[in-house]
Amino acid sequence: MGGNGAESIRDFYQVLGVRKECSQVDLKNAYKKLALRWHPDRCFGDSKDVQEANKKFQAIQEAYSGNFYVQSHI
Repeated sequence: MGGNGAESIRDFYQVLGVRKECSQVDLKNAYKKLALRWHPDRCFGDSKDVQEANKKFQAIQEAYSGNFYVQSHI
């Protein structure tokens, strides 16, 4: 497995478009905004657009859930 823990944490914040110092409210709001934007059920178009939405939505979910896991274990 590549990367260390600190690198992964930074990636979570980058995916969600927030700074590491953000509040829980800012983190949650960023997640909701991105999740609504990239949810596969809301994506219309060719299969390439749907695949992109699936990938982005999955990354957003992983970043949000990973972020809470990390913060609850610090």
